[in-house]
Amino acid sequence: MHAKRLTLIAIAAIAAGYTLLSSAGSAIDVPRRQAPATVARDELARFDIASRLKPLPLALAGLDFEPVDLAGTPLAALTSLGGMAEDVQGEHARLYRSFRLPDGRTVTLVEHDMAADGTRDPHDSTASRERSAMDAPERVNDRPARLDVLHGSAGRAVSILSWQEGQRDYQLWIDAAAQGEARQQLFALAAALPTSVAAKPDAPAVPATPAT
Repeated sequence: MHAKRLTLIAIAAIAAGYTLLSSAGSAIDVPRRQAPATVARDELARFDIASRLKPLPLALAGLDFEPVDLAGTPLAALTSLGGMAEDVQGEHARLYRSFRLPDGRTVTLVEHDMAADGTRDPHDSTASRERSAMDAPERVNDRPARLDVLHGSAGRAVSILSWQEGQRDYQLWIDAAAQGEARQQLFALAAALPTSVAAKPDAPAVPATPAT
């Protein structure tokens, strides 16, 4: 009986810990710096999610939005390393999918459906506007985008391409300084993504901001 009580206590403790992790906000907040930037070693470590990746079917189960279909995109041709779902304000509204590039680097696609968790009101046209061109000087399919390159010690680097499409917030990470060919590759992967499906069907479409 004593052993049975200890087992029940252990199970309850594990469940409580899982609930705490599941209800957390974003695991990754990209520092808003002018690229390139030198950061502390532990800051780059936040982008290493390899130990938390699960087989994609498990990561996709229970999502509160429909992630973009990668079939037919360059990402589908890469080696899948798995995925990870993340809870945002009580909804499974963020998904990470990681892939191995032929040269051994890792690229990760992050999707956050802001309509699914109420981060952005789909009926608020002001809140639904794209980031300003000043804050996001790059372009992904004619939408404002931002490229941050973070440099760490021993030559390590992580590049983060961020942009929005309607109610969907995207990030593409690559464990390298996105310069030259690596930069072109990152933007090509982003441009090849299909249009997302809104978590709320009545959410109005947000037009792309014309390039200036």
